[in-house]
Amino acid sequence: MTGEAAPRTGIRLTVADLRLRSLALARKLRSLKAQTTLPEGPWYPYDIFGNLKRLWRLLGPCFDLGPFVAEGVYDIGTADGDMALLLDSFGVQVAAIDNPSTNCNRMAGVRRLCAAQNARVSVHEFDIDSCLNCHARAATFRAVEAHQDPDTQQALFKREMSCTGVCHVAAHPDEALNGPPS
Repeated sequence: MTGEAAPRTGIRLTVADLRLRSLALARKLRSLKAQTTLPEGPWYPYDIFGNLKRLWRLLGPCFDLGPFVAEGVYDIGTADGDMALLLDSFGVQVAAIDNPSTNCNRMAGVRRLCAAQNARVSVHEFDIDSCLNCHARAATFRAVEAHQDPDTQQALFKREMSCTGVCHVAAHPDEALNGPPS
């Protein structure tokens, strides 16, 4: 199809690659964050890249994550998007997802950093917690492929994140009050 990016295959990305690049990126992001005040709220205060130390110990530095990220990833609970930006720097397609009502800066941080880094990360607002059992088709839940056309990308994202009808009523407050749409 025209306009679709071919999925990446054969990508090699080791835990060591991630960890080493994260050290330089962390310095750059700290500097950007120190120079920028977000009126929407504070920057996320925790070390996201500290999780890579745990991956190193658990899987080893040579473990190849390539087969797991080749078709793209969701960074769910993205905070300021540090991990999304790291994966993007290796050419991985990333959809950064968070809930603006629980994100400490209402997702302004991830948007600001992605713009500053000229990242290809697609940023999406979604309250995944309100639909805990919604994604019964989790086996087919896959990363949205990057598209040049934002409307196509948004349509694909909505299709992947659409409700399967087994949600908690809090996920659909209008329906809880007024009944299902006719």
